[in-house]
Amino acid sequence: MSKYDKNQQNPTNPINLMDAQSGLTTKQIEAATLIVAGETITSIADKLNINRSTIYEWLEKVTFQCYINRLLKDIVCKLNSELYSMGIEAIKALKEVLQSKNDIIKLKAAQFIIENLTNKEIKESNPKIVFKNQCTYLPDIQWGTEFNEMQYENLLKENGLI
Repeated sequence: MSKYDKNQQNPTNPINLMDAQSGLTTKQIEAATLIVAGETITSIADKLNINRSTIYEWLEKVTFQCYINRLLKDIVCKLNSELYSMGIEAIKALKEVLQSKNDIIKLKAAQFIIENLTNKEIKESNPKIVFKNQCTYLPDIQWGTEFNEMQYENLLKENGLI
């Protein structure tokens, strides 16, 4: 039996049951978590005993992308909470660093981190909203948008969300 045995991806296997809220399997949730943690695709594939190509396929799925976005939003929210709780101390430290000739490198590093935290755009984390947007069309500006409910229901079913 090979390391990348296709039986591991059998939908009847309990480890691959879909989570109703995310539409993802346990392995997909683990992979998304490792991606957000900065792991490489190769190391994730090795840890989860799956093909790299499987992870690349998952990266194309709206539900997988939304789950990653949700994890990123959680991280940014936690970081922002930490930053806000240290706000007064951080401002005092930055003022001191601004007056110091020796700490210019530290100041630049702090600015880089703060700019990257606040300028990170994170896309939609709710797959139902993404699918709803995909099923909404603007056929005629005068008459407004149209929603294809049948296509929406099919997307939800295909992705294990209903």
